[in-house]
Amino acid sequence: MLRRLSLSLVFGSVFAVHAAPKDFQVRFEDLPKLVKERNENVAGARQSEMAARERTGYLKRSFLPSLSARVGRESAKIGTADRENLGFWSAEGRVNLFRGGRDKLEGEIIDARARASGAKAIKDYLTELKSARDSYWHLAATQLLVTELKDAIAKNQENIKGAKRRAGAGVTTGADSLHFELENTNLAQDLKKMEHDLDVLKNRLSVQIGHPDHKQIKIVAQFPHPPEAEFQEVETDMQKSPDLNLMRESAEIEKLGAEQASRWYLPRLDAYARHGIPTLGEDYTLAIRKETETVVGIDLSLDLGQVFHDRVAARAQTLESRAVASRISQKTKIIQATGHELQHDLKLLHELIHDADRDVEKAQNFLKLTQSEYTRGVKNGPDLLEAFSKLYGFRKRKIELNLEYQLAKAELESLTSEVNPL
Repeated sequence: MLRRLSLSLVFGSVFAVHAAPKDFQVRFEDLPKLVKERNENVAGARQSEMAARERTGYLKRSFLPSLSARVGRESAKIGTADRENLGFWSAEGRVNLFRGGRDKLEGEIIDARARASGAKAIKDYLTELKSARDSYWHLAATQLLVTELKDAIAKNQENIKGAKRRAGAGVTTGADSLHFELENTNLAQDLKKMEHDLDVLKNRLSVQIGHPDHKQIKIVAQFPHPPEAEFQEVETDMQKSPDLNLMRESAEIEKLGAEQASRWYLPRLDAYARHGIPTLGEDYTLAIRKETETVVGIDLSLDLGQVFHDRVAARAQTLESRAVASRISQKTKIIQATGHELQHDLKLLHELIHDADRDVEKAQNFLKLTQSEYTRGVKNGPDLLEAFSKLYGFRKRKIELNLEYQLAKAELESLTSEVNPL
């Protein structure tokens, strides 16, 4: 019996070890790699870019011969002759000699679409990375706030006990302990909300970095102090903006399309060769004799019906190209203004963080002084509660300022990039 019990305990402990979820430690500097390798939107954008690249090289392919073959059977009655039921076959090759430069422009359009797909992939990557960074910093701030709330609840419990002892000694009334108990209710409710937010943020981050179980995610809840010289009035590099690069390629595609359509008056020239037995309808005599024919020639053609469509397309795509150019000009101004505003925000937030450090220190000294005076009977319960609330209010404000700083920094960094998610 004892042996069976021992075995059960051993196997139970082994099972518990294997069944326990393993923590997945996430560092802020790991986010670019995790998003690049695990985010499904980024993977989809990467596949789209690869697909667009596969389509490049159109101009070379346009000069490859097109080959066709046909085989069949035909029944025909010509005049007073008997009905004939004969087979036919042929093989034909056709080579593009001239398209008025339309093939070259088509290749350039496909290349521009590949570049646009690359810009779109970078834009999608930066969007997902910014979202992951935002979630990470929100999670860090929430964890710090949970720690502060738990500390505040523990300290408030000491205040409740102290107030009850003073009331028991007749130094004060029971109102003091009631004040602290009401404050404890507010703190406990805030803690429940924050713990709920923790789960939500972990779940959000797990989706963004492609981790299957959000409960396993662990981060180090700590805000780095901003360097003194960070983001000091640096001009935003417009050439590295994925939004502008995508718009530039769109404008180029419309421009090339307009140029291609404007060549409606140029014919196409093909060389062709055909060998085989013709159908009865094509050459009755050769078909009856089952003799082969070999034909070589040059074909010059112009699709008059397509001319009208091309002229309309040329005008429309020229207007589209101008429209995109106008949007690029406006977007450039917006990005420049946004970068300027964010750099000013970062500078201000940096100063406010320094102020917050001093405010927390002052609030701590104020609380110690108030506690001393409360013990001596100089201050009452509401005075101590006010000093207590001020300290945790300033601590909370410091966390919020650090969060604002990191979110602004993430937004500024998302405006430009040198990365390639492939």
